[in-house]
Amino acid sequence: MARSLGSLTGACCPWCLSEDERTAARIDQEINKILLEQKRQDRGELKLLLLGPGESGKSTFIKQMRIIHGAGYSEEDRKAFRSLVYQNIFMSMQAMIDAMDRLQISFSKPESKHHASLVMSQDPYKVTTFEKRFALAMQSLWRDAGIRACYERRREFHLLDSAVYYLSHLERITEEGYVPTAQDVLRSRMPTTGIKEYCFSVQKTNLREDKNRMKESLALFRTILELPWFRSTSIILFLNKTDILEEKIPTSHLATYFPSFQGPKQDAEAAKRFILDLYTRMYTGCADGPEGAKKGSRARRLFSHYTCATDTQNIRTVFKDVRDSVLARYLDEINLL
Repeated sequence: MARSLGSLTGACCPWCLSEDERTAARIDQEINKILLEQKRQDRGELKLLLLGPGESGKSTFIKQMRIIHGAGYSEEDRKAFRSLVYQNIFMSMQAMIDAMDRLQISFSKPESKHHASLVMSQDPYKVTTFEKRFALAMQSLWRDAGIRACYERRREFHLLDSAVYYLSHLERITEEGYVPTAQDVLRSRMPTTGIKEYCFSVQKTNLREDKNRMKESLALFRTILELPWFRSTSIILFLNKTDILEEKIPTSHLATYFPSFQGPKQDAEAAKRFILDLYTRMYTGCADGPEGAKKGSRARRLFSHYTCATDTQNIRTVFKDVRDSVLARYLDEINLL
């Protein structure tokens, strides 16, 4: 078998190499050692890709992982969220004040118009402190029957999910020396200022719809299922914000938005089963199609969980189930199960 002279010399006579060649050989050995170690580490890692539409709870899941499996949030870490909490409160109250005009809802107290003007005078993205005058105005507005009536119609306009939580804790949050709690941190939402938000389509599916977040989520789910990179990847479906569903279901019938829903009104469990079925049938349709995932023990699988991302104990339990199911899948793939 023929070998190049350089290869033979390098393999058999390392002492014949020049200084530069010996340096290159040492570097090559170090690189190979690093790659081997990285490969060894990768064998012990399972990678999860968290995908979802806007405001579906992705960031909250990550925060929960830091609390449950990481270092958590120190007092200094939580202090860094103070301005964001303030901004979320201003954004929420301004959204309701703006909606009152469109929904033709009047304030119940004469002083509320002045308080509303004061709150609307601020750019919520630039708020870093909570002055006493704004705190008093905000607390008075939240007690106004008109604002409460507007809040009850929140399905007709966009309002942060955290609005009622923060506004119900205004007295604590507006105190001097306020330090956000872990729950305050979990409820916070980063404003989109400075972040580019793009509307794009994949396989003619628009991934940014304004009217129905559930349909947006279903569209994204279908896209993920049909992408070739995920054909053999198991899916863990988090049906998040069960607390919001249970809060809204008494006054909002699911059949209004999904006519095929035949379950009784005001039944959160029936609604949850119907929503899960929407995703399950979509998953089954993609898996059974001509280009679906392969069948057999190593076929793509769907694991589903109802979640409330702001509930640490719920997420702790869910991720234990996720860990167990993903580990079982991994052991199955390497024929150890």
